[in-house]
Amino acid sequence: MKNKSVFTILLRAVRREGPITLLRDPFLQHVQAPPPSPSSIPPWVGNLARTLARVGPWGVGFLVWEAYGPGLG
Repeated sequence: MKNKSVFTILLRAVRREGPITLLRDPFLQHVQAPPPSPSSIPPWVGNLARTLARVGPWGVGFLVWEAYGPGLG
């Protein structure tokens, strides 16, 4: 009967695949990003949308305030 201790299993995996096997997430091995699809919108629109999504509503308000100054109020 083979030894089934955790140490033996880990040692066998490190010998077979290398020490990186201890750091790699086994569930993310086969996940791939979908291929980029062609789009009719210009790239700058997508970049602007991502930027606005990152800063949120308060960030958008701050950017508008910085652009137009206190003349808005």
